Order: sequence, then structure tokens, then C-alpha cells
Amino acid sequence: MSSENSTMAPGSVIRVLVAVVALVVVAIWLLAKLATSGQIVNAEVMSNEAVAARLKPVGESVASDAAPGMRTGEQVYKAVCISCHGTALAGSPKFGDAGAWAARIAQGYDTLVTHALNGLNAMPAKGGATDLSDDEIKRAVAFMGNAAGGKFTEPPVGGGKPAPHWIRKWPARRSTTASAWPAMLPAPPAHRSSVTRQPGHRV
Repeated sequence: MSSENSTMAPGSVIRVLVAVVALVVVAIWLLAKLATSGQIVNAEVMSNEAVAARLKPVGESVASDAAPGMRTGEQVYKAVCISCHGTALAGSPKFGDAGAWAARIAQGYDTLVTHALNGLNAMPAKGGATDLSDDEIKRAVAFMGNAAGGKFTEPPVGGGKPAPHWIRKWPARRSTTASAWPAMLPAPPAHRSSVTRQPGHRV
């Protein structure tokens, strides 16, 4: 066997080198793809509000000016419920998603309140915030349900009775305080003593 047959032509060597380099590049690309898989996330899920809510310990309430038991549904949602309902975490219905809430709203307000108070599936009782009062949970349920198309009434803060529906729906611009009523009334008639009496004329 001659030495010419045992050596490769220069063109063949170049082709082999190019193929090896291409294989190395593809292998590096595949390894990089594998290492970063699962790290592409929705920008909404990574919003500052959602991240802060997830980093907070379960059941920890966000500081609020309201005293315990006096928090509104919105305050409770932002303090506790947003950690799951803000991003549809663990199968929870996302806040404001009418499609995800429709079947739940159809179950009725009392059923939703029972689930929120006692826990359901991955949701712990009171969302894990045991310091919340029952009324605060009821307000949060109404707030979230109404954001998705429900027609629930939040229990009033302070234990008062809710206003009748016709007062709640009355436009604010048409309401009039009692102090403004006298200005709306016609002026009273002049006093009788100011009338000039004429002879033979009855007043």
C-alpha cells in the first residue's frame, strides 16, 4: 500500500474539519437550549406586584391603614388573595377573568364564601391569613367575583346595614344633602304686616 493511498486529500481534510466544527456548534446550541428550558415566562406573571406577592410568606397581610376586621374587599385581595388569584397560581381563577369565574359565580355567593372560609383544593382556609375576619373574607369574595361579572354585595365596613339597592345605584351628582334643601325651596311669601290696607279692602 502506497503512502499516497494512506493520506487524505487536502480537500477531504477541510470537509471533515468543517463537519466537526458544525457538530460542536450544534451540540453547544442544544446544551444551551436545554439549560434555559422552562425559564421563559409570561411578563404578566413576572410583574413587580405579582413577584412581591409570591415572595411574601403565606397569609402575611400587606400593611393597611384599616384596623383588623375593617379592611375592604380590595384591601384583602391586595394583601392576601393576589398571591394566587393575581396569576392563576395552582389552578385558581385569575382576577378579572370572567371565563374562569363564570362557573364559580353561578354556584352563588354563599358557596364561594364557604369555600374561601374553609379552604378548597390548593387554597387554605381564609387564604392562609387566619387573622382575617369572616366579613373581610366575604368582602374579598364579593370584590373578586364582581370584578369578573358577579353582582355580589360586600358586607359594609363597621357592621352597618348595606344601603338599599336604589340608593347604591343613585348617581352621586344627583344626591342632595339636607343642608342644601333650603336653598332649593321657593322664597316664602311676604309677611302680612307689610301689606298696605286700603279702605274697604279685606286682606
